Amino acid sequence: MAKRKTEEPLELNEDQLEKKSSFHAISLLIGRWTEMYTDEQVKIIIAESLNFCTAYHYMKIAGYIITEKRLCLVLEIHSHETNGMLAKFYESVLKEIKKLRQQNDNADFKTASNEAIIKTVNLFTNLFIQQPLTDSYLVPLITGKPVYLSYYNPQLEKLKKYIHNCNFCSALDYSGAEGPVVVKLLHTEMGVRLK
Repeated sequence: MAKRKTEEPLELNEDQLEKKSSFHAISLLIGRWTEMYTDEQVKIIIAESLNFCTAYHYMKIAGYIITEKRLCLVLEIHSHETNGMLAKFYESVLKEIKKLRQQNDNADFKTASNEAIIKTVNLFTNLFIQQPLTDSYLVPLITGKPVYLSYYNPQLEKLKKYIHNCNFCSALDYSGAEGPVVVKLLHTEMGVRLK
């Protein structure tokens, strides 16, 4: 019987690794920490954190939308890097929150009871909860791809209207404007495969 040849693990250079990356849609439910801030402040904290990760941790965002309760991201990333990138994003959010708290630091917080401080700390235990992205129309809409149906779908029309009026969404960038988060625009002729 002939010996089976064992193959050495294939080593890929950076260019080859770049080609192996794919697009991943991630849905993050925003935690209770938002109770301490206005809707606008929360969105700015998240946008600043995404921009920090784009600049310093090489996060490649192809699409995003920040709503009152959820952050949806389409990242160009290797699947094994997703958790590490999210951890860096969560770290950045905590830094932004601390920065905002230092700016707004007041006597009320300094004289707060232990119970109030514990309640405040508990708000920051789960910054985000990852959930499956269930809306199949959302990803194409936030990555600049039109969605056409041969019939009227009220859910789709409502989503299109919401995205059109949303200031914290990559649809702005795909329409030619400049949104608050740095986005790596996809070519319209390029097929996007999501995992």
